[in-house]
Amino acid sequence: MKRVARALGRGANPLPRPAGATRLVAAGDSKRPAQRDVFALAAACEPDAALFVGDAAYAGSSDSRRRRMLHAWKRDWGALWNRLYAVAGNHDLDSPRGLELWREIVPARHPAPPYSEGLGFELRLGPVHVLGLDTTSGMVDALQRDWAAAALAEASAPHRIAVYHEPAFPLGLHRGHALDALPEERDRLWSTLEAGGVSVVLNGHEHAYARIEIRRSTTIQQVITGGAGGDLYGSPCPDYDVFIPEHHLVVLDADEKRLVLRALSLSGEVIDEIEIEAKSATEVAT
Repeated sequence: MKRVARALGRGANPLPRPAGATRLVAAGDSKRPAQRDVFALAAACEPDAALFVGDAAYAGSSDSRRRRMLHAWKRDWGALWNRLYAVAGNHDLDSPRGLELWREIVPARHPAPPYSEGLGFELRLGPVHVLGLDTTSGMVDALQRDWAAAALAEASAPHRIAVYHEPAFPLGLHRGHALDALPEERDRLWSTLEAGGVSVVLNGHEHAYARIEIRRSTTIQQVITGGAGGDLYGSPCPDYDVFIPEHHLVVLDADEKRLVLRALSLSGEVIDEIEIEAKSATEVAT
């Protein structure tokens, strides 16, 4: 898509919210210094909630470093901290006390998937229903899938979004090292999302912005937003519909009829945009 240039001052909203829309922002795979700019851009967009798709602290095996990085991550979110819904990534639990530190510092949201306290969430916000799932074991297990299926069956929102770190269909450097490493488990998850009327899946893990339309029983946009500061991929990934190795933020504006997803560069340029029509109750049921 053609890039849309915008002049952006610090704190200026680069993307005024459409009247009556619910706004979410999403980012993942963050690291200073770029994470400061991504989170500042997120705040400038004035969202109702912020989604984080995992990998907040690349601390390796050091618990002390992880604690420092998570506290810095918290500070950089600023005023959005109380509106943050986060899932953990594979690098968030690397150190001996990684899970304990994540739960200590990162806000737990309820309800959460079984046995995934602080690692997943459910968010109902206007016309949007978001489920955060835990992939730190390398899969989304049957307990989480059943929880997701029940939550989606009760949902009335026309837009349904799933958030988890490792993509089901990675086409970059993590091909074979994400949920596709266990294809049968991956397919069970995907069938659950399709049956529940999910239209957008937000992931991280790949350090870039990437999008691909997955067409199986239904159509789902898999969007990778792994550009909040981690080292960017230098090699092209032509198998994605869109692949842009830049630090960025994803903005989602939804009303009862449609959801518009845009990716913004740090300068406030729209680098990708897609509009998704709301699914009716009949479409979800079939």
